[in-house]
Amino acid sequence: MTMWECNYGRENYDRKLNAILFLRKIWMIVAAACVGALLAGSIYYIKFVLFAPEPEYKTYSMLYVDFVEGEDGPQYYTFNDAGWAGFVKTDIILDYALAYREAAGEEVNLFSKEELRESVSAGTDADYRIVDLYVTHKDPAIALEMAQAMEQGFVKFADDMRECEQIRVMTHAVSAERVLIDDNTPRVTFWGAMIAGAIVWIGIAISLKLDDSVYFQDQFEKRYGIFVAGAMIKHGKNKAPYPDIEFFDFQCFASRTEILFAVGEGNKKDLEQIENKLESLFELHGVENTFIKVINIVKHPEFLENQKDKEIFMMVPCGARNGRRIEKMINQIHRNQMTISGAILTDVDAILLNQYYFKLFGKRSEL
Repeated sequence: MTMWECNYGRENYDRKLNAILFLRKIWMIVAAACVGALLAGSIYYIKFVLFAPEPEYKTYSMLYVDFVEGEDGPQYYTFNDAGWAGFVKTDIILDYALAYREAAGEEVNLFSKEELRESVSAGTDADYRIVDLYVTHKDPAIALEMAQAMEQGFVKFADDMRECEQIRVMTHAVSAERVLIDDNTPRVTFWGAMIAGAIVWIGIAISLKLDDSVYFQDQFEKRYGIFVAGAMIKHGKNKAPYPDIEFFDFQCFASRTEILFAVGEGNKKDLEQIENKLESLFELHGVENTFIKVINIVKHPEFLENQKDKEIFMMVPCGARNGRRIEKMINQIHRNQMTISGAILTDVDAILLNQYYFKLFGKRSEL
C-alpha cells in the first residue's frame, strides 16, 4: 500500500490571505493598547501622584575652599565630586555641626546625627574649590536648621584639613524649597499602550504563522491533492451579507446509489442534520434515490473496517486550525484501503472569500 504524503511545498506563502487575517485581528492590538495604557497610567498615577509620599524640602548652600599652595601647586586636585559626597557624611563634620548648635544654645534634640547624615549631600563640578551643599528634609524648618549647622560644621572642618586654609560660606541657606516630583503619567501611559500592543501584535503574528487551517478550495487541493467537490457557506450569527456561494459538482454524485461522508476529530455538529441538509440539497439539484451516510470516523473507526475498497468523501471545516487533524483523517481512511473521491468544505467564510478574490473593502464585486 502506498503511503499518502501531505505536500505543503505546493502551497506558497499567501501574503494577501495573511494580510486579511491580520487586519481582521487588528482590533485586538488597539484594544490591548487601550487596556495597557489604562492599567499602566492608572497604577502609576495612583501610586506616585494620588498617593505620593510626603513632600520634601531642600536647601542650598555654596562653600568656597581655599586650598594650601604646595610645591606642585594647589592641593585641590585630590578632592572631587565623589570625595565631597563622602566627606559630608563623616562623623567629624556632623559632630562639628551638632556642636555648633549646642554652643549657640539651639535645641539639641531637634534632629539626631543619623537623621542629619541621611539628609545632607554635597558635590562639586568643574571647579573643585566650589562645593555645593544640599539638605533635604520633610520639614522645611528643620531642613533650614540643618543647613545652617552644616555650614558652620564645614567651616570648622577646615581646621582639621591640612590641604586647605579655610572654608568660606559664599551663599547661605535662607529658605527650603519644595522638591517637585515629576509627573510621568503621560509617558507611562504611552509606553503601557506601546508594550501591550506590541505583545498582542507578536502573538497575532505567531498565531498566523502557526495557523494550518484551510480557507479556500485551491488551498486545500494544493496541500492535500484531493479534489474539492463542494463548499458550504458558514451560517448563523456570522452569516455574510452576500448571497450564499454554495457550489457542488453534482455530476460527481449523480450516478451513485450510496454516498459516504466522513467527518473527523473536532466535529461538534449533529450528523443527522448534516445528512438531511445534504439530501435536500441533492434532491434540489436532481440527485435522487441516493443513500447518504455521514460518519464520525474518530468516534466510530470500526465503520471503516467494513467499508474497504469503497469510496468516501471528506467533510472538512474551514478556518478551524485543523490541518494536522485533516492529515490524521486522510491517513486513517487510507490505512483502511478506502478511496477518497473528494472533499466538501464546510463553514466557508463568505466575507473572507469575497475579500480575497474580489475586493478587500466595499461591496461585493460581480463574478
